[in-house]
Amino acid sequence: MQRELLNTVRHDAAPREQVLEAARAWEAGLREKFPEIMRVGCFGSYARDTYAPGSDLDILIEVTATPHARRADRAARYLPDTFPVPIELFVYTTDELRRLRREGSAFIGAVDRDVCWIGS
Repeated sequence: MQRELLNTVRHDAAPREQVLEAARAWEAGLREKFPEIMRVGCFGSYARDTYAPGSDLDILIEVTATPHARRADRAARYLPDTFPVPIELFVYTTDELRRLRREGSAFIGAVDRDVCWIGS
């Protein structure tokens, strides 16, 4: 038996503007609470407007200093309590970012191509 195909697409992704507005509100609160934050930017699929259901929001947080030497230990300090989509945080000091750019880091190069800075 042949099945009828439907021309509908289920789209469960949070709308880009809703996610970016939530990011702007979250960023403003972060700056008030954590003076070491230089800037916050999103990159990846939400920055490129290529997100899909299941996409997370990739965030770069640039800080002047951090109490954690390991980057893996830094994100928990800044995560929001609630957010419309999952967030993946990448926290780097200004000096680390300079060094990575100087060394030609492919990851930071990709971030720099996509990044949309949030807030002030």
